[in-house]
Amino acid sequence: MEFITTQDRLVVELVKEELKSRGGIFLLEKEVEQPLVGRILAVGPGRVTKKKALVPVKLAVGDIIWFNKKESEQMQMEGKKYFIVKERNVLLLEDQVA
Repeated sequence: MEFITTQDRLVVELVKEELKSRGGIFLLEKEVEQPLVGRILAVGPGRVTKKKALVPVKLAVGDIIWFNKKESEQMQMEGKKYFIVKERNVLLLEDQVA
């Protein structure tokens, strides 16, 4: 599925990791107030300033980001969960160079 976004919005799918406690107990997502980790699937062109200048998004498709669930919009399509995140709400960009 291809997404086309507007402004500085990103379409993100979660990088699925099992949430376990140190003792091996599985935790529900709502019990864990940690940032979510996801892969960017689509990137908007950027935001427009009051002076009508375009500020391009600095992130790219495929980047792995951390973001707060509360600062995103959640949607579900074809049985998959996606998040719409504004660029300014991204907490961290993971360095993928190993």
